[in-house]
Order: sequence, then structure tokens, then C-alpha cells
Amino acid sequence: MGIKKVRLGDGSIKWEATFYTNGRYGKKIRKRFDKKVDAETYVKDCETQKEERGESEAKILDEVYLESEIEYWLKVKGPTFTEGTFRSVNPALNAIRKYCGNVLLSKVTMSYIHNLRATLRGKGLSVATQNRYIETLMRIINFSFHEGRIAKNPIVGYRSLREPKQEMNFWSEDDVERFLHFADRKYPRKSSKRWIFVAYLFALETGVRARELWGVQFKDLDLDRFTVRIARQTLRKDEFAQTKGKNERVVPVSRTLKGEILELLGGRNQANETIFLSQKSGAVDHQNFVNRVFSKDMSEAKVKRIRFHDLR
Repeated sequence: MGIKKVRLGDGSIKWEATFYTNGRYGKKIRKRFDKKVDAETYVKDCETQKEERGESEAKILDEVYLESEIEYWLKVKGPTFTEGTFRSVNPALNAIRKYCGNVLLSKVTMSYIHNLRATLRGKGLSVATQNRYIETLMRIINFSFHEGRIAKNPIVGYRSLREPKQEMNFWSEDDVERFLHFADRKYPRKSSKRWIFVAYLFALETGVRARELWGVQFKDLDLDRFTVRIARQTLRKDEFAQTKGKNERVVPVSRTLKGEILELLGGRNQANETIFLSQKSGAVDHQNFVNRVFSKDMSEAKVKRIRFHDLR
């Protein structure tokens, strides 16, 4: 290893640092800097990483590309991911690959992370989304470090931004009555879309989360006692997971809601079948329901626009 002054073709002067990852017969890494002190700092950092690595297989950061660590993380940790984790991770990985590329880990410094956040913010992404994307990148690098694949964690100590609390919207009693009256007329009894009105009534009466609502099955009903067991949430199609709190609970239903549910079932009695089924696709896709049905119904009913979650 060493440092030397080099004159480039355009007449400029650079300081060239040369480092061997494993003695003279190891991989040769060569980088050029504008200042001698920067070249000296680089060599010193490489030596420190080499000493910390000892006899392990860990590599210094200038030997490792981000994409290889993403693939390793997915290979090892991927099989343990729930469907919910995949839904969160995939957009994050797409953003990391788009805005970072296959960069050397030596480039992923604190300054690099701050610049990445500025890029994400410039794209209009919320603080929560920025945090999720950057935390995914940090998880990948932390995993490589703890697995002994790299000799140094380049972004240890980074802290995510505090997320602003999202204000909860709500309807007045008049809004609720207006909306239910509208839905009752738009989706009348005996119609194929009556289930939409029943879903609104169920959500407003019980306060269950949206994905818990779509996950209610026949076996959860105890209408003799006017109760419904909330035991799962939907992920997509016929895939389910535990509730957010990972605890089952029982919620009461009114006589009106009981009657609507019984009429909705109409003789169906498959224990593991969800009680809410869309006409076309069977299982209800929540985001599709919000975009195509709930948002449109709020506009037509002339009530304040809220999130489906705010029905709670």
C-alpha cells in the first residue's frame, strides 16, 4: 500500500492511494484524491477495516457492491418474510435500486444517506415513506455487517426523522346517517351489491380495521349471541395473517346488523369462506375497494372525505 503524486493528462495533480486487500497477492484497489490528506485518511481507514476483519472472510467496503448485499439479504431473510413484510419491502427495494444503483458500500456514507433522503423528499414522498426506504437500506447493510460479510458498518448511528402525527378525521352523526341512507338506496336489498352497504354498516358499528373486516369468515359468526370474532386480517386474495395486535377479540353487533348479515349470507355456509365477497373477484381487494367504491360513494353522498380507516 502507498500514496503517490500523479500528474494527469490535463496537467492536474492527484494523490493516488493504493491498497491491497490481502497482502501483495490480494485484490489491488486504487483511488485518486484531490488532497494528500484525503488519500492518507482512505488508506488508514482500509487498514483499520483489515485489522478488524482479522482472519474472517469480511471484506473492506471498497470490495463490496450494494446489489450483492441486497441479493444475499433476500436469499437468507426472504423466506422468513410475511406477506405484509413483502408488501413493505418491495417498494423500498425498487426505490433503493433506482436511486442508489449498484454502488460500492464505501460510497454509502452519512452524507450519502442525507442526499438520498433529499432525493426522496424531492419526489414528494412522505417522511414515513422516506424512513421506510432508508431503514430498509440500513437493515441490509447491518445484516451484512453482523453476518461478517463486511468489516465495517458505514452508516452506524444514523437516526430516522420523527414522523408527524396524522390527524384523525371523523364524521358527525349527521354525516354517518347521510352516508348510510345514501348507501342503503344505492345498494338496495336483494341487489348483488348489497354487501357494500353491509360492509359500511359493519365498519361503522364495530370499529374493526379494514383488513379485519374483509377477513371475517362464517366460522367467526355467533349471531345467537350477537357477536363476531375478529381473528385475522386479509393480505391479498385468500391469504390471511394475524390481526395487527396479534390477539383475537369479540365484537358485538346490533339486531339491525345481524339481520343484514343473515340476509347477505343467503344460505352460504362455508366455514372458511369470508362473508364479504365482491361480485367479480370474490375476495375483496381493499385498496381497489377504496379507489373504485368508497371514494366515489363519499363524493356522491356529499359527505366530508375521510380515510376508510377513519370509520373506526
